[in-house]
Amino acid sequence: MKRIIYGILATVVSVALFTGFAGNFANAAEPFEIQFLAGRSDSAEFALTHGLSTLISKHSKWLRAKVIETPGMLANYELVVKKPQMKANAIICGVTSGAQMFPKTKAEGGFPWGPYTDHRFVARMNETIHTFITLDPKIKTINDLKGKRLAEGRKVATRYIDNEMIFKEAGIFDTLKISHGGTGSGITALRDGLVDAAVALGTGPVDPTTWTPLAPVQEIMASKTVYFVSYDEEAFKMAMKKHKLGTSPVTYPPKVLGPTQTEPVIIKYDPLSLVVDKSMRADVVYELLRIFDTYLKDLADFTATAKWVKKEYL
Repeated sequence: MKRIIYGILATVVSVALFTGFAGNFANAAEPFEIQFLAGRSDSAEFALTHGLSTLISKHSKWLRAKVIETPGMLANYELVVKKPQMKANAIICGVTSGAQMFPKTKAEGGFPWGPYTDHRFVARMNETIHTFITLDPKIKTINDLKGKRLAEGRKVATRYIDNEMIFKEAGIFDTLKISHGGTGSGITALRDGLVDAAVALGTGPVDPTTWTPLAPVQEIMASKTVYFVSYDEEAFKMAMKKHKLGTSPVTYPPKVLGPTQTEPVIIKYDPLSLVVDKSMRADVVYELLRIFDTYLKDLADFTATAKWVKKEYL
């Protein structure tokens, strides 16, 4: 009798397991589309995700991908919060600046559409590098910007939000005459003598050995004698500790940023990552990362910044 009962139980368990495996296999075999929320079309992250999207659609038997242009990386998060139906399919191209604000409501100092804590980092691509440039060789650190005119990023950008906290810890924020806009408009203002310094962005590897400045930064470096402005490390670390910033200070040795860099310069690292909502299917995330890992070398066909992406950092 016991043998009969055990036999029935074994059959039931086997059928259940087979049904589960078959169901998962069927789900994986059915076409599924993900959407990369990639920021502006002229950005490094857009080029990277366009390449990855192409590789996924080419090499996966069932996963398909497309790239959606958005106003910026902060807007990528806002989209999935305001449109919950996107959560299961959206791959957010995001950075870690502003991470301290995500768990907060608007009343607590968070974003108007917050809080949002269901995002999960699944891959790290490269580093977004933040520094400041000037045409004045006397301006060496952010402390020398006291009372000066500074072209910064958009006021709602997480990159600027982190900088504001660092400026406050350095005791210079209230003295700065800040104008807000994109990197290109800031560089133009610097070239035209309308500001004393401007934020300069680029991309690079995790190791501080080189970088690729954005096109507007490259242009002014080619036409003007540009000097690099260092963050104040103590103020940066104090802001990290007090506000739980997701960014970090990194020291670039002389000559890495440019020929006029005669001293070490502290810049800000902001990891560029792929982020998903926790509701995304595990097999979708696995397939995304499998393609990323297997065909990483082919990303270089789409953008030069792919050379910074290393398997050990995925």
